[in-house]
Amino acid sequence: MLTVHGNEVVIRLGRLSEGSEQTVHVSANLSSDLSARTMLKANAVLRSSTALPVRSNEAPALITKH
Repeated sequence: MLTVHGNEVVIRLGRLSEGSEQTVHVSANLSSDLSARTMLKANAVLRSSTALPVRSNEAPALITKH
């Protein structure tokens, strides 16, 4: 299940088995007036009802125009 709250995308995966992995891809359409050399930054937070939240590393993306 995917929902958008402002500039956050929330994805609920449900239960994952211990040691399992889940890959998530999020596509986005950017405004055509976005300046070249704009840096977008993405990160994730894994939340569980039984553990403390875990933050991912930041994944920067430099926007360029052709």
